[in-house]
Amino acid sequence: MTVASLLKQGRERLKAFAVDNYSAETLWIFESVFDCSRDYPILYADKEAPADKAELFLEKINERASGIPVQYVIGSWDFYSESFFVGSGVLIPRPETEMLVDFAIDYLKDKKSAVVFD
Repeated sequence: MTVASLLKQGRERLKAFAVDNYSAETLWIFESVFDCSRDYPILYADKEAPADKAELFLEKINERASGIPVQYVIGSWDFYSESFFVGSGVLIPRPETEMLVDFAIDYLKDKKSAVVFD
């Protein structure tokens, strides 16, 4: 199966299960499984995908289609320029929390000493 056909199959599966951001999430899952950059699927669209990675990709697509959050499927998510491992039982970092961190940093920058609790 080519890279392009694998991605198409993944997109169609997520779309069929009404995943809102199905196209982007398919790419995110692909990038995590193939450990590649965003341009890999474009540059190697006609290349045969390694069978083991294709199988793992489709397993992860099925996990996402079953309702598991994409962050858990991938196993990590970025927060404040760092990548964190996430899985079941771990809160998923959210962009709104980054805004809160920015606010706290701005608020505390002029303080001589501060104690912060999480």
